[in-house]
Amino acid sequence: MIYTRPSKDDDLQPIADDMREMDAHEVKCSSGVSPFLALKGSKRMSPECNTIVEMGSEIPVAMYGVAVDALHPTSGCPWMLVTNRLFAEKQHRNQFARGAYKWVNEKRNEFDVMVNYVHCSNKLAIRWLKKLGFVFTKEIENFGLGDEPFYEFIMIKKE
Repeated sequence: MIYTRPSKDDDLQPIADDMREMDAHEVKCSSGVSPFLALKGSKRMSPECNTIVEMGSEIPVAMYGVAVDALHPTSGCPWMLVTNRLFAEKQHRNQFARGAYKWVNEKRNEFDVMVNYVHCSNKLAIRWLKKLGFVFTKEIENFGLGDEPFYEFIMIKKE
């Protein structure tokens, strides 16, 4: 079983230490920072930042939010960085899926547009983003500091 709670600074290191290899690679290619610094910066930029925690062990297994730029408060940058533990158990995956659909639909009504980028090799994230209703708009061949291929994905507010 897993549950979600507001993120704490103590969540950063455990998630960074066990981050999915593809998520860590994506962070490095896009921004050039470590998983820890990516989590720290994303948490700071997100008015609401949540951590998914494994019940019993109380181990943080994922962190997510929507980063907001003060100059563009009606648009957000959804993000999520996960550990290997989140997908290790089927029960975790099922709980995660139910909660994610609800959360994304709430955020969809909060922002006029949500936009971010995903590494073209991050197949798990791409499938998941499509299921959540994000639309892939373009491929950028030389994205970020790593000059690797990324897709832009967006979601527009429901009318």
